[in-house]
Amino acid sequence: MSYIKQEEDRQIALLKVQANWFNHDKGRGLFRKRPYAHLLRQSKHNIWEGIREEALQYFEQNGIKWHTQAHNLKSSQVACVNHLMGIRKNKALILKMLHACAPKIEFIDLLPLPYEADKTYIGFEVVSGADWLNEGIPNRGSNCTSIDALIYALDVEGKKWLIPIEWKYTEHYTVQDKGSEADGKGETRHARYDALIQHSKFLKPQTKAVGSIYYQEPFYQLMRQTLWAEQIIHQTFAQVKPELQAEFDTKEQFQADAVLHLHIIPRANKYVVPTKFSQEPIEKLWRSQLINPDSYKVIDPKDLFAPIAKDLDVHWMAYLEARYW
Repeated sequence: MSYIKQEEDRQIALLKVQANWFNHDKGRGLFRKRPYAHLLRQSKHNIWEGIREEALQYFEQNGIKWHTQAHNLKSSQVACVNHLMGIRKNKALILKMLHACAPKIEFIDLLPLPYEADKTYIGFEVVSGADWLNEGIPNRGSNCTSIDALIYALDVEGKKWLIPIEWKYTEHYTVQDKGSEADGKGETRHARYDALIQHSKFLKPQTKAVGSIYYQEPFYQLMRQTLWAEQIIHQTFAQVKPELQAEFDTKEQFQADAVLHLHIIPRANKYVVPTKFSQEPIEKLWRSQLINPDSYKVIDPKDLFAPIAKDLDVHWMAYLEARYW
């Protein structure tokens, strides 16, 4: 049985066995006018009840669009929210989690994220204030590079760290070349990103843009997020270099010196890498594209929470265990 079918069956079973978790939603919600057992009738029932109202309010107050598949029990956006929303204001627990993720980096503090409606140490569907990737005005959650979740940290040397978190659940990819899509979409993407890739000090250059791994999912997402972080770090450096200030005429509120890119993927999901590349694990594949391979790490969601699970509500942990671990 494939991982995606296994997880679909798991979620449908929970819908019956733990009906109260889903506010007794019966499922069989619609997609293209057809009912499916793994689709809820109301997407809000996909969120753990202990954080449900906070999550809905957070998205509304920050003008964030939920994905169209937010009612899907396999939604990775909802999985991300179900894991991280409940700790977004808990500095001590987030630092404890980070220390386990990156023991060689001595994080000592967290910074509140800019562009947020309230004080938070984890943001969701995060965008910057400026358009660093030639995508137009950033719009959280749609039509631009949004970070699933972001932590903004300070290390013992005073360096500010961007910690983008890309969250996966049952995603599986065949060959999806985003650079060759019809109706001009592929050309638009190459126009946006090719020059940034070729001048990047974070990504290794490609001998040719067409067919590049950078335009294949899921690497296409990682490429854009890496460039996003690089541009913010570059503009931070430019602020202390007068000769570079004209290049970055912006009031960007994010400032950073380094990046740690976390990719949360269930260990059992072996299908997140397209068959064309599946001879290597995704972590090894993407690290081979980076100038600094240590800036990227793949973590199973249960492993991410292992250092802090005992500090959290037992009912919430039982929910995460049953749904995702």
